Amino acid sequence: MKKPLIFDFSCPAEFLSAYHQYKQQTRPYWSLRLWSRKLNFKDVSTLCKIIKGERKIGNHALQKFIDFFKFSATEKVYFEKIIGLSHIVKPSEINYQCLFSCKKHRTYLQSIASHIGRTLVLPDCVIYLKGDDGLHQMAAYGKKLCDTHSILDPIVIPIGEGVVGFTLRNKTSEIVEDTRFDRRYIPDVGGGLSEISVPILFDGKSIGVIDCEAPLTSYFDHRHRDSLIGLSQMIALYADAIL
Repeated sequence: MKKPLIFDFSCPAEFLSAYHQYKQQTRPYWSLRLWSRKLNFKDVSTLCKIIKGERKIGNHALQKFIDFFKFSATEKVYFEKIIGLSHIVKPSEINYQCLFSCKKHRTYLQSIASHIGRTLVLPDCVIYLKGDDGLHQMAAYGKKLCDTHSILDPIVIPIGEGVVGFTLRNKTSEIVEDTRFDRRYIPDVGGGLSEISVPILFDGKSIGVIDCEAPLTSYFDHRHRDSLIGLSQMIALYADAIL
C-alpha cells in the first residue's frame, strides 16, 4: 500500500484513516493506542472519534497532527484548509450564541472575526465598516491583530477601490483565485495569494465587508462564501449595536 499524500484528500478524517491503514500494513505493531500516545492524546477514544469523523479537529489537536506528520508549509496550509471546510455547516445550523456576549461594536465585531478565524481555520480575517472617508478596519483575526487586541497598521480603503471596496459598492461577494493577477488587490500586512470578500448588508445598504486572505491560490470556494454570508447577516441583524 502506497503512503497516502495529504493533497489526495479533501476530508481530514479520510486522510487520517488512510494513514492508519497504511501504517497497519507496513508496521504490524501499529495501533490506534500507539498512535494516540505518539500524538500525546490523553485518551485513545479522541483519536478514534476524529478518524471516524465523529469529532472535529480543534486547534490543539491540529498542531499535534502537524508536528507528527512534519508537514511542509504548503502541506500545513492545505491540511488547515480541509479541516476548516470540514467545520463548515449550513448558515441556518451555526450556533451564534457565543457571538452575543457583548454588543459594544468593537468587542462584538472582534468576537465575530475571531469566531470566523478559529471555526474555518483561516489565517486571516478583517471586518470593515463603512465610514465617511471609506472602509475602516474595525476587527481582525490572525496577522492583522496585535497582542493588545488592536488592529496592526490599520488602513482605510476608499469605497469602490480594491476587492473590499468593489464588494461594498456592488453588494456582491467576491472570490479572487490569485491576487497576483487581479489589479483591484490592495496588499496589506503579510499579503495573500487568494481572497474572499463578503458584503454586510443592512436595510438594503452596504454597511461593511468581511474579508479573508490565504497564502495559497484558489483557497476559497462557495462553502466559505456561504458560511461568511451567514455571519454577515448576523452582523446586520445587530446593526443598531454597531452603527
